[in-house]
Amino acid sequence: MSLNAGNGLFLSRHFQNAYTTRDIDAAVQMFRDRHGIRSFHFMRDVPFGPGASIHIGLAWAGGVMIELIQPNGNSENLYTTHLPLEGQLVRFHHLGHLIEQRAEYDAVAARAAASGYPIALQGTNYGVNYLYLDVRADAGHYLEYVHLDPPMAQFFAVVPHN
Repeated sequence: MSLNAGNGLFLSRHFQNAYTTRDIDAAVQMFRDRHGIRSFHFMRDVPFGPGASIHIGLAWAGGVMIELIQPNGNSENLYTTHLPLEGQLVRFHHLGHLIEQRAEYDAVAARAAASGYPIALQGTNYGVNYLYLDVRADAGHYLEYVHLDPPMAQFFAVVPHN
């Protein structure tokens, strides 16, 4: 993906639509029944800071990955502060951008830092480099940028295609 592929921090190609939920099993059932996304890969009880964890469900729907995130615990974080409103099962949370080259990821991270938008979360876990940019004031959601270190290049291979 070229740095010139998009305008500013909304890159022209994203690979993931992510949603938060209070009940991942009910959200999965809704995506199965209403949207035909039958198979998900789950990671449950993933540690996410002191006293917190998340359940994650991933599925490919054509060329776009659907990510469902259920935060657990009492800690406030970028998922608990953007949960579905009363009566909603899911809430759109972020567009995910997969950046293949480390130099490009670093350049996007520098642009994000200089953008004036808050960086909600940035780090590396198990070879997955990530940055969440809080553009909710303008767009109503976050932007996520991901770069996989070479040993993690096949991280998404286990995600079922629907």
